[in-house]
Amino acid sequence: MRTTLVFILRLLVDEDEPGSLRGILCNVTSGEQQAFSSEPALLELLHAQAGRTIDNGREQFILSRRTDL
Repeated sequence: MRTTLVFILRLLVDEDEPGSLRGILCNVTSGEQQAFSSEPALLELLHAQAGRTIDNGREQFILSRRTDL
């Protein structure tokens, strides 16, 4: 089964550190907002969000994690 997840990604740019990746990931469906302070942290948040499924109206977590990144 294919599921579409919709997010708003707010990137925060620091002029003193233009190469750093910081921001807030907002799940449009749940309204949940999570801050991240690096590219690996953003990828971890996205993988965690993608690992969630909806079952009978309740959120269930799939206990799997990619470690090959």
